[in-house]
Amino acid sequence: MARRRKKIPESEFREGPSGLKLYDIIEGTGAEVQTGQRVAVHYDVKFRNVTFITSRQGLGVTGGTPVGFNVGTPY
Repeated sequence: MARRRKKIPESEFREGPSGLKLYDIIEGTGAEVQTGQRVAVHYDVKFRNVTFITSRQGLGVTGGTPVGFNVGTPY
């Protein structure tokens, strides 16, 4: 039988500047990134507990490709 994931309470999300709701699954313990540094993140897009898009699926040993961007620069 498949194990059902717990639903994350709405109160645990934070809202970004554009209104996008964010939830950190694992928060890093290293040094805080500075403006201009390059970072890479994996993401999942879900709606009503259904995953529509994920950066984790793909070819190769490590799965999909994370999204990279420079912190503090407009896209």
